[in-house]
Amino acid sequence: MKTTIKKYVNDDFFYQIIDEHPTLNVVDYSKDCVLAYSTLSNKVHYFYKVNKDVSFHFNLLSDVGQNYQEWFEDVIKENNLNIVQAETDDDYFDKIVL
Repeated sequence: MKTTIKKYVNDDFFYQIIDEHPTLNVVDYSKDCVLAYSTLSNKVHYFYKVNKDVSFHFNLLSDVGQNYQEWFEDVIKENNLNIVQAETDDDYFDKIVL
């Protein structure tokens, strides 16, 4: 899956994420949400911005704020992504199956 970069008026949130997480492959993003997965582990990353000072990063869709879940669910459905829950001894996370 190749990252497609769209242009929004304020891309600072998107570029901050890709600068801080260079091993992520971005599935899609909007002005306040980014869905990506690790090219190393296939772990899914859900990022969203509430305002200029507050943003969140989760690895389980169920942890994402309710106001933002629909956007992520739509992107997953539109891209026909197969996402499953995975776990280790000390972590639970969503993982993309390629």
